[in-house]
Amino acid sequence: MKRIGKLLVLGAICAAAGCTSYYRVHDPSTGKDYYTNDVKQERSGAATLKDARTGKQVTVQNSETEQISEEEFNTGRYSQPTPKPAPAPAPQAGSSTQTPPPANGTSTSGGQPNPF
Repeated sequence: MKRIGKLLVLGAICAAAGCTSYYRVHDPSTGKDYYTNDVKQERSGAATLKDARTGKQVTVQNSETEQISEEEFNTGRYSQPTPKPAPAPAPQAGSSTQTPPPANGTSTSGGQPNPF
């Protein structure tokens, strides 16, 4: 009888290990992807999960949840999150993007030069 009990426990462990689901939860407002084994959808529409990268509990208000393969999960879990693109540098105060007129008194429009 002990042997049957051990086989049942071993079978339960194997069955549980084979039934793991993997999810990628995308937050469209920040562009971040979270990887997890368990997602809880709240009544408010938010998704609560434990992020596999950081181990932190995360709540995403507006999420896109997708079930993925174990390979995709491991690839995403161990990859670095994609950084946001850097904003374009602001023009410096006092600088102008316009081309100044020629300093020699000639005109670019083909008219007479300015005598002053």
